[in-house]
Amino acid sequence: MVGSGVAIGVVGIAAIAYWSSAGSTTAHCVDQANQPAPASYCDNGSHVGSFFYFGGSQYHYYYGGSVSNGRYTGGGLSAPKGTTITTDSGKTIQRGGFGGRLSHGTS
Repeated sequence: MVGSGVAIGVVGIAAIAYWSSAGSTTAHCVDQANQPAPASYCDNGSHVGSFFYFGGSQYHYYYGGSVSNGRYTGGGLSAPKGTTITTDSGKTIQRGGFGGRLSHGTS
């Protein structure tokens, strides 16, 4: 009996470690050339698939990375799974771990 209690405890600790290890990523609003754009263009634009249209121009989120020579590099266009993603404006659009969600609304 003691052995099974220890095994359950170890599994619980492993689950907590997994959930707490889920990282975080920032979603940056960018234009077609991955150049930084105001967060409001992605937060308030018309949403079509993975893209937002604001004032007739196309914008999307770029996940992670940093600005180099005026454009985001070192990240990607796909949202990483299992991470918490927040926008530059501070809105959470995906929660990490099991049962994550994606919504382009307020947190």
